[in-house]
This record gives sequence, structure tokens and C-alpha cells, in this order.
Amino acid sequence: MHKTTALSVFITFALLSSSVVAQQEKAEKRPKPRPEFSSLDSNGDNLLQWDEFSSISLPHGSVEEVFQSMDTDQDGVVSAEEYAAHKPPRKKPK
Repeated sequence: MHKTTALSVFITFALLSSSVVAQQEKAEKRPKPRPEFSSLDSNGDNLLQWDEFSSISLPHGSVEEVFQSMDTDQDGVVSAEEYAAHKPPRKKPK
């Protein structure tokens, strides 16, 4: 009886451990949430200048290309509206 109980406990522990590892791996694959506009707007003028935006790292795409694509009116800054309307680049499928 003790061997069966010990085996059941071991199997349960192994299954739970593999489930936890799988959940952690899945969480690591999720993209990080996009930063809030206000956290990037360091001078609080409700515009992102290149020097404010260029300090971040992006998971996909060139920082310069992304900034230029967000700046739809080509005035050299990104407004909160331009930032909100921009669709972040996605990882290219393998």
C-alpha cells in the first residue's frame, strides 16, 4: 500500500511540475505589454521626440523605422493619438 501511495504522490508531483514549467514557458513567449505613452514622454509635453523614443528597445523592428511609421504627419514628433493608432510590428513567422 505504501508503494502505491508513494508512486501516486510521485506521479502527481511530476505532472504538477511539468504543468508549472509549461505555464512558465508560455508566459515567457508572450510579448511584453506596450509601454504607456506617458511613461515614454519624459518631458510631459504630450509628444514623443526622437530622443525620448530612441532609448527604448523593441522586440521586433528597427526603432527608427517604428518611430517614422508612427509619425504619420511627418512633423518629427509622435503625438499620443499617433502612438495609440500605431499597430506594433509583429515577429515574422518562421
